[in-house]
This record gives sequence, C-alpha cells and structure tokens, in this order.
Amino acid sequence: MPKKTKHIKSKKSKKTTAKKSVKIDPINSIEHYNAILLEEMRSEFKFVIEHTSDIEKRLNARMDEHMQRINKTCANISGFLPPQE
Repeated sequence: MPKKTKHIKSKKSKKTTAKKSVKIDPINSIEHYNAILLEEMRSEFKFVIEHTSDIEKRLNARMDEHMQRINKTCANISGFLPPQE
C-alpha cells in the first residue's frame, strides 16, 4: 500500500504579504512638491519673458520704420509749404 503524503502547511497565513508600509515625511514631501512647482513656474516664466522681449523687439523695429516714413513725409510736405514768418 502506498504511503500517504502529508501536506505541510505554511506557518504564515495567506493574508501575510510582503507589503511594507512606507512612511512619508509630510514636510519633506510638501517641500519636494513645492520645489517641483517652482521649477515648472520658473521655466514657464522664462519662456514668457523671452517671448515678450521678442515681441517688444519686433514692435520697436516696426515703430522705427513708421517714424522714418512719417519724418520723410513731413520733410516732403514742408518742402512744398512756403516758409513761415
């Protein structure tokens, strides 16, 4: 007659898992989160400043062109007008 095999039960219950509770220091995690937000904001502000300064340069160039045209037109008109007394 064959021997009956004995099943050995684990001493650990099935509910036991390898979960480890990780304690997060709330102060450090908030500081880290704030640092990330600040870095993102700096990056976005840098982009806005670069874009704004580029627009300012283009507008200044256009204004200079218009002022030159206006001055040239005024010079042409004053050439046709009689001198003022």
